[in-house]
Amino acid sequence: MIAVCFYLMIAYGVISSILGPLLPSIAQTFNLHLSQTGMIFSVAYVGYMTFAFISGYLSDKYGKKRVLAVNIVGASISSFILSMATNYVFLLILMCFIGGFSGALESLVSAILVDINPKKEAFYVNAAQTFYGVGAVIGPFIVGLLLSIGIIWSTFYLVLSVLFLISFFILIARKNSSEDAYTGVNFRDLKRIFSSNKIKMLCICMLCYSGAEMCSAGWLSTYLTMESGYGAAISSTAVSIFWFTVLVGRLGCLGLLSKYSERTIVIVLSLITAVGIFISVLFSSGVLVWVGIVIMGLGYSAQWPLILAYGVKDWRDFSGTATALLITSCTIGVILFPLLVGLLGDLFGMRIAMGFPSIPIITIAMIFLLVIPKMEPVNNPQ
Repeated sequence: MIAVCFYLMIAYGVISSILGPLLPSIAQTFNLHLSQTGMIFSVAYVGYMTFAFISGYLSDKYGKKRVLAVNIVGASISSFILSMATNYVFLLILMCFIGGFSGALESLVSAILVDINPKKEAFYVNAAQTFYGVGAVIGPFIVGLLLSIGIIWSTFYLVLSVLFLISFFILIARKNSSEDAYTGVNFRDLKRIFSSNKIKMLCICMLCYSGAEMCSAGWLSTYLTMESGYGAAISSTAVSIFWFTVLVGRLGCLGLLSKYSERTIVIVLSLITAVGIFISVLFSSGVLVWVGIVIMGLGYSAQWPLILAYGVKDWRDFSGTATALLITSCTIGVILFPLLVGLLGDLFGMRIAMGFPSIPIITIAMIFLLVIPKMEPVNNPQ
């Protein structure tokens, strides 16, 4: 089952990373303006937020393997139909479903890995995100290569449909196991989870991390173009370097987890991230800006999976719902923070705006350093 989970995370990494490189071709096909093109991202995140939470709740009620299988089929069918989309409205509807089904996969995979690895939750959730990083790195590279030789954008979604279908048959071929179990979660259980002050603090951390990471990665190319005078090729390379260092950092943290707690690693990584942000803002050209980008990527690396694993292990009976709640909170930061950076850039310039992510990142460090230690573990009867 672990291998299936890692395979799905690679597929999710590919499907979530290829949209950006495919947007120019999609916009050309449907003759879209920039605002219309931007809506594609928005509907995908709306689907992500909605489906992730609903699937998490249903997985605790009916079993994670069952709900995972439904989402895999949904992702496969949506990708297949998208490859034949003929108008903009149809495209948006399908992007919402693809964002939803594929986003739910990330939530369910994380919950399953927590369930079947009760002693090493953080290790396996971080490993899953490492495989996501592999997909996120190879996806855009393959897209760029094939687009350059004339392959049309719809072909990629057709291929993804087949890959998801293969994973579905592998999943259903497995015999009944622990991920088939379910607890019959009810609304009283939901109230217990939602009323936990600890999970509220961790939701804030997930929101802060995801929003900050999206700002640093999403606006990096624009920042370097405006402040450093770099061209599109160098600015795009900087983004690739950022994601590569995130992947390297996650691999490195797999070893650190045997020596240090998740809380300690998160605090150190958040402070490293803040240092990287400050360096990249203070020195927008020359060698130091690249040093800042590398440090920033290494710092961001494993925070997301470690915060997630730290929060879910208190709710083993309801891991699907708890995972979905934490992941859903990420979407709020992803939607709001990049918009705020854009507004700050208009008012004060991109150099100041790119320093903003340091605020939510330092907030994570303060919560894990000062607030979390005062909170008792959740009493979650087995």
